[in-house]
Amino acid sequence: MLKSVLAEIAKGKESDMRRLAKRLGVSNTLVRQMVKTLEKTGYLHSASPTCIPVCNQCPIRQKCSAIWVLTPKTRQMLKETKK
Repeated sequence: MLKSVLAEIAKGKESDMRRLAKRLGVSNTLVRQMVKTLEKTGYLHSASPTCIPVCNQCPIRQKCSAIWVLTPKTRQMLKETKK
């Protein structure tokens, strides 16, 4: 499932949590947890890292359109997956 999240983000479509969850057929909470896991493991990072620690207190967190950036590690993994 984590690879699915990365693959969706790699497509370059708008990737706010709500839309990403809908495309994957999972809850917003699960997408948020998966994104945090991918960030912690170095596969993904936010283009605005100062925002992430305060997301839980943010009044617009349900409509957030945080921009994620794939790391070189992720790009390589996705490239190998396509082979």
